[in-house]
Amino acid sequence: MAVPLYQAKAEFFRMLGHPVRIRVLELLQDGPLP
Repeated sequence: MAVPLYQAKAEFFRMLGHPVRIRVLELLQDGPLP
């Protein structure tokens, strides 16, 4: 059974989203850039 394209995209962005969110939090902790 094939996975619907939207479901595959959702899985992909969910996997991609975690590292991106962690990186954003790290940048925010450093404070605003000059």
